[in-house]
Amino acid sequence: MNALLTPDSPFWVWLTQTIPTLTPSEPDSIPRITDARVWVLVDGDTLARLMHSGGGYYRAADSLRPQVGRHYRFVAQLAEGALVSHEPVRMPAAISGEVLGYERDAITLSFNGETRDRLRMTFDDPPGMGQVYEVRLQPLPGPEARLNYQREQSQTDGLSGCPVIAQAFPDSCTDGQPQNLSFLVDSTYRLDFDRFTHDSLRLILRNWSPGYYNRLRTGALNSGTLEAIFFPAETPYSNVQGGLGLVLARAQTVRTFPTRP
Repeated sequence: MNALLTPDSPFWVWLTQTIPTLTPSEPDSIPRITDARVWVLVDGDTLARLMHSGGGYYRAADSLRPQVGRHYRFVAQLAEGALVSHEPVRMPAAISGEVLGYERDAITLSFNGETRDRLRMTFDDPPGMGQVYEVRLQPLPGPEARLNYQREQSQTDGLSGCPVIAQAFPDSCTDGQPQNLSFLVDSTYRLDFDRFTHDSLRLILRNWSPGYYNRLRTGALNSGTLEAIFFPAETPYSNVQGGLGLVLARAQTVRTFPTRP
């Protein structure tokens, strides 16, 4: 069972059969479950039934969307009678952040002499929510470059003591306190053998349910060595009961601002 709740999309869940972790497979080759009965519950009460729409995907009516602050849970009854569900997931609110400043050519890298710009931002973290934040910076090329070429790269340097994994971090280290972040962004990007300066920067602020960070954490522990592949430090995180999988909730805010004078 896998699903992602977002405030701008109807409820959906993907049901497949469980295969061994080390079994090589492509997504299209995983056996789907197409004959289950699936419901979505909100705060413990049945909200709606999801109907199979093909490929193991079950969807609710387009008019039904997750609401901020509510707790949702999918329940699937398989043809043989077994039940598959998961821990309730709370729908987080989108982050309302403020860009404090953008400094061009803030740092010169010694190993190649190229420069990076610095972006400073802040946002408030409500206490006791157990949320996971993710910040992405995506430089956008100018008209002299190929417009479909985009690279996403950033580096945090204002999160000392906060365990950052793949640019995501929990609010446990600064619970209830303002999040003041600083990022370094490449001033230029390379396309073939030429180098260009980007025109603008896309700032993506995401607020995840805690399961996202738990999955990243077990992935980090299990990566990097041959031993970790065959003898993983931890089983990949799953919040599904009666099977395996991951059900998450995410809200995001996207802002784009110019970086050239």
